[in-house]
Amino acid sequence: MTQLTTIILTLLAMIFVLGPLVALHEWGHYIVARLCGVKVLTYSIGFGKKLWSWKSPKTGIEYQIAALPLGGFVQMLDGREGKIPKGEEHLAFDHQHPLKKIAIVVAGPLMNFIIAIVLFTVLFMTPSEQFNTRIGSVLPDSFAEVASIQAGDKIVSIDEQAVDSWASISYLLADHMGETTDIKVSVIPYQGDKPLASTKDYTVAISQFMQGEDKGQSVLASFGTLPWQPVIEPVIAELSTGGAGELMGLKVGDKIIKVNDTNIDDWFAFQRIIKANPETTLAISVLRDGKPVSLDIMPQGKKDDMGNEYGIIGAMVKPTKIVVPDSYKTTIQYDLVPAVGKSFEKTYDLSCIFNT
Repeated sequence: MTQLTTIILTLLAMIFVLGPLVALHEWGHYIVARLCGVKVLTYSIGFGKKLWSWKSPKTGIEYQIAALPLGGFVQMLDGREGKIPKGEEHLAFDHQHPLKKIAIVVAGPLMNFIIAIVLFTVLFMTPSEQFNTRIGSVLPDSFAEVASIQAGDKIVSIDEQAVDSWASISYLLADHMGETTDIKVSVIPYQGDKPLASTKDYTVAISQFMQGEDKGQSVLASFGTLPWQPVIEPVIAELSTGGAGELMGLKVGDKIIKVNDTNIDDWFAFQRIIKANPETTLAISVLRDGKPVSLDIMPQGKKDDMGNEYGIIGAMVKPTKIVVPDSYKTTIQYDLVPAVGKSFEKTYDLSCIFNT
């Protein structure tokens, strides 16, 4: 994809995604202002240079689209921004009752929540095939392994709260961030691909959850239970120019067999070790042309959006076709009332994340 194509797609995304969101946000301010008897002068989608405008002959409101669709504004009659025509003082924003002012200001953000709830409701009512809550793997030396939770079991509740997706498991576990406590996990044991009739309860003791050495890891990795993942042979198919792997001797075709004292037979296991050890020298054994080769590689440290550091070496494997076993899949769809309830929960969870 060329740089020009990327720029064009970015601009189109801003226009067709941000544009409607901005319009609805500003409409919240606009409609409440009018309902409160405040005179609106301009309703603008976007900032900067005016691209198009139309002035209503009936209300005198100017509707416009500006060049930068990163926001918008609703300009109201306000004595702090200019002289109020005689006889229109009662139409000015700054002359309104405090409760009306609050309603007008809050209307925009409130509209964002309404939009989110409507969109999530539609999503929850749409059939969606996804991973069920059957455990794909239990990480070694994790809280889950210490509690003897088994790979293949299906998680049905966390602290007696029912779960139907890995997202809901993550949210419930994330509530315990930084805590040292016990978490009750209920599962349905499986025999092969067949669920057993009764549930089984585990008490998982966590300590300083997602802190210390686990800081920056995902919630599920910190707890030790992961969804199903395919087993991908750890054979290097591509190396980034100037990456730690290439600079420290890794070659295309190398098969990773060991990191420090840990045997490796799966790409995702290798990837987790690399991510967990930024700026740390690792003794990596590879099989090259049928012969073992030892390398010392220090993953380069990067930071995610939350400021957590992780390691990368610039190595990739060959893409493979992945077929998820039926026993690890489920189709989730909600009726209207449950979908609305789930949409409120999702909106609340996301608002808590962004305000943390």
